[in-house]
Amino acid sequence: MLITKTTKTVMVDFWSYNHFIFTGALVWYATNGNPWISIIASAVDFIITIKIADWTTPVVEDYFELEGVNFPTSNSAIWAPVAYALNKLWDVIPGINKIDINPKGVQEKFGFVGEPMFMGFIIGAAIGLLAGDSIDKVLIVAMSTSATMVLTPKMMQILMEGLLPFANAVKEILQKRFPGTDFVMGIDAALTVANESAITVGIIMVPITLLLAAVLPGNKLLPIADIAYQAMWLAAWPVAFGKGNIFRGILSTTIITCIVLWIATALAPVHTQLAIAGGFVLPDGMQFISTEDAGEHLIGFCLQWLAGFLA
Repeated sequence: MLITKTTKTVMVDFWSYNHFIFTGALVWYATNGNPWISIIASAVDFIITIKIADWTTPVVEDYFELEGVNFPTSNSAIWAPVAYALNKLWDVIPGINKIDINPKGVQEKFGFVGEPMFMGFIIGAAIGLLAGDSIDKVLIVAMSTSATMVLTPKMMQILMEGLLPFANAVKEILQKRFPGTDFVMGIDAALTVANESAITVGIIMVPITLLLAAVLPGNKLLPIADIAYQAMWLAAWPVAFGKGNIFRGILSTTIITCIVLWIATALAPVHTQLAIAGGFVLPDGMQFISTEDAGEHLIGFCLQWLAGFLA
């Protein structure tokens, strides 16, 4: 794709190639071990993800203020078009299209109450109270959430500062090989949690996700292991297309989370086979396992269904 100039994205986050491998593994089991169809499925997942990353580059540069960077991870990129469509829907619904809640607006209106540290304390305390914890535990959750709101963006900023020199070095090498091409460095979407709106929506989505898991018809997944960071990653595109609007971010992320839970439930049988093949031992009484992360692989799920149908 670089040679044919069908993309400007260079995926330098080598660890995140596991997303495309996961799609290949899903299709492998769906086709009873056909390696060629599995490889083709991984390639299709990669191509779709890279093209979406190209499309969202201006959003990443403008909203997340990351120049020359995008997020070609398939468990994140595929939800960008969905978030875009939902944001367009909110634009035409009376009442909803007038609501705009963002951290900067809250800070301007309420002063220190709108600061990330204070907002984190309030959100954490609310979560603790809803869980029925004792006062001391409520305060611990409140302080932990407050610290997360302040320290996570700074931590991600340091990570970004360490990654950019490597990305820029790769970019220089490629520009020598492919003169006249303005390459964009593809990195992990985890860096979006440095954004105030993304991390706020992500934290709020944790109890909402648990509630959805309990009441959503057809869902059988209880998301535990990856609920905290997955909620933040799913919130990235809704808040980006909503220009930091926390209200719209929660609405869109809630709808996306419902889809994710359904996919994760549907993938439980093949997810369990993959885990057992990797050496995982199912606890007594447990028939299937799955993860919220698996449910985010919409492209892989569709390709696995298609491969199984054709096989």
